[in-house]
Amino acid sequence: MKKQGFSLLELAIVITIIGLLASSVIAGQKALRQSNIKALVKDIEQYQNALQTFKIAYEKIPGDMNNATDYWSSATNGNGNGYTEWSTDGTRMFLHLSLAKITADNLTAYDSGSEPATIVGTHIPETSMDRVGISGYACTASFCGNTGFLPQGNYYMVGEGKSANYNSGGAYNGLEAFTIDTKIDDGLPGTGIMRTTLTSCVAGEGSAPWDASNVTYDKSNTSNDCFAWIRFITEY
Repeated sequence: MKKQGFSLLELAIVITIIGLLASSVIAGQKALRQSNIKALVKDIEQYQNALQTFKIAYEKIPGDMNNATDYWSSATNGNGNGYTEWSTDGTRMFLHLSLAKITADNLTAYDSGSEPATIVGTHIPETSMDRVGISGYACTASFCGNTGFLPQGNYYMVGEGKSANYNSGGAYNGLEAFTIDTKIDDGLPGTGIMRTTLTSCVAGEGSAPWDASNVTYDKSNTSNDCFAWIRFITEY
């Protein structure tokens, strides 16, 4: 008996089903991504609240606290200069928060001689987004205070972990960065408590110092090129 092939109607039905399945997968991925961004915002708020709780309890900045060993024998003291430098106090701050039982991160101290300072999940916490970490960062007068990008002060750096020293890899796209900024700040990359300076993430940027009024997030950028600095809640 001669076998018959698929009819045009049957082929059309199969193609339609495949299209619907593909659309469902894409929609599911988009929903998951949006959920991750919302969770990241909550993570940022959690660490801001933890920082404020610590400052009220100990009248010091975690990590920079220069008498931490008076409270916890296993702690390492900070230098007490008021800044959370990324490779010293900036990683130490999460150990202080954990020792104070304000957070529950299981982290290890940074060994400056053998490995990068901000390994996500080892020296700094991993957020709800895979491989995206949050670390301490200080903008001092001698380091970056005169660039016009960041006011002097202490910041959280939120970005994907890299093999280099910083967790400054792109973690979200321009539209997602705008969404985060709108949730916690003013929706602008050059003003307020959340800043980003990556040219691939923003539009209208110029040379330092920025004219912040001309800088916006590049919402057409669909690549995960963005990371951010977020000012400590205790400083505004």
